[in-house]
Amino acid sequence: MQLDIDFDSIEQIFSNAWDQDRDFLFESEVYALLAKSGSETFPRTRLIERGARIPDDELVAMPGKKCVLKIVSPYIIHKTEVGGVRVVDNEPDKIRSAMRRMFYEVPERYAAGLARAQEGLPVHYQGLTGDALTAAVSRDV
Repeated sequence: MQLDIDFDSIEQIFSNAWDQDRDFLFESEVYALLAKSGSETFPRTRLIERGARIPDDELVAMPGKKCVLKIVSPYIIHKTEVGGVRVVDNEPDKIRSAMRRMFYEVPERYAAGLARAQEGLPVHYQGLTGDALTAAVSRDV
């Protein structure tokens, strides 16, 4: 059996992370890496950026009755603790509703946690409090 490995795409995945000053890959990038490496089984994912308007047929293109939504942020490691993981019915309205809530609630919850634990605050957020901190977190989600 010969694997179909897309070396150029793999290099691009790593280059994108490096260009963003990251020494890690996001979960969706790991899945893309597996796919480009010739893996036969990898989770199907779709990265949806804030403000993007995705047609209904694309939203429900994933198989199954449920859809798992996860936020992506270079700073939020424990997504579940801030409401950054949701399982919803695989229906466009329910997906969009959950996305809107997550984009609003996750930055607030994460910023509140950061405000309580000032030690270990990511450099990116140091010196920020209140609405400014929440806005900075929101830009990173």
